[in-house]
Amino acid sequence: MTEISGFEVETPKGPMRYLDFLDSDQSTTMGMVILHKGNIVFEHYPRQQAYE
Repeated sequence: MTEISGFEVETPKGPMRYLDFLDSDQSTTMGMVILHKGNIVFEHYPRQQAYE
């Protein structure tokens, strides 16, 4: 679901797209997976290394 990437979230530095927030220094997210009805609808691994 590509629209999840563009979902606007509020941050201390102002609104950002969700994907930009995950990639920013405001997030410590290593990986994000969103499931809907048993299917992966969004996944992004901004700080996860190949060995993790």
